[in-house]
Amino acid sequence: MREELSLPPQILNEADIRGNEYAWKLSCIPLVAQAARDENLGILGGQVQVRFPDATCEFYWLNADPAPRKLGESWNTYVNRSYFEFIELYNKIILTADMNIEARHFDYLGKKIKDNLQIADYTFFVLYFINGESK
Repeated sequence: MREELSLPPQILNEADIRGNEYAWKLSCIPLVAQAARDENLGILGGQVQVRFPDATCEFYWLNADPAPRKLGESWNTYVNRSYFEFIELYNKIILTADMNIEARHFDYLGKKIKDNLQIADYTFFVLYFINGESK
């Protein structure tokens, strides 16, 4: 089962879906993370993507990945720890990044910026989860 499907419909309705990846606008991520915690999902982490109808540019270096579940760590402890670690990393790394500067790593996006396209309008965060029954 896709762990994302455990999230409430109002959270899923905000997602942009490409293949099997669910991504949300950056402003939605704290709500998505809290919903995951409320649904007892661990947060594996994720990364920034700029998504256009004809292309996806993954900013793999702009990620927020909590530490894996520790040996002997209870599921509840892991769910809460992964949430808090994720939020801390997300606030520190993702929210402080200048997406226009980061976008210049891609010629494709550099051209779009020169055409006055607002990268923020196309910036999403792909978030991955795990449930207690996942292998």
